[in-house]
Amino acid sequence: MTSALVKNKYLIILLCCVTLLLDCVIANARNSLPLTNQPTQTLQTIVVPKTNYEVGMGLGEMAPNATKGRRTQLGSEMVYVLQGELILLVDGQPEKIIKKGESFQILANVLHETKAGPNGAQFLATWFVEQDKRDKFVVPAK
Repeated sequence: MTSALVKNKYLIILLCCVTLLLDCVIANARNSLPLTNQPTQTLQTIVVPKTNYEVGMGLGEMAPNATKGRRTQLGSEMVYVLQGELILLVDGQPEKIIKKGESFQILANVLHETKAGPNGAQFLATWFVEQDKRDKFVVPAK
């Protein structure tokens, strides 16, 4: 083998290693979980035709072991866990752990609390509420 050919093979191997490393760094950043709680970011809302109701969809993030306090909601909600896990505490029911790829539902006016697992959580929430109540959707427990 010529020295130029050997150098080219080493260069190709080095470029492959750098590419794999960058792919790992980008994937890790993309899948990393939040270090702080973020309010659920509303992605979209639509009005249900011929009603006073709307459906909303939002993206939420919770830091490791963070809690959203005890509360009720003025409408029903479905939550799908994208990363990490959530712990659902509904009054009168055993604790339920919802992992990545799983979902849960909360009906309107049900007292509950959610906590993030030890690695935090990212989730997609969808809710159904009367339009005039959307700004007061969450009602903290007294």
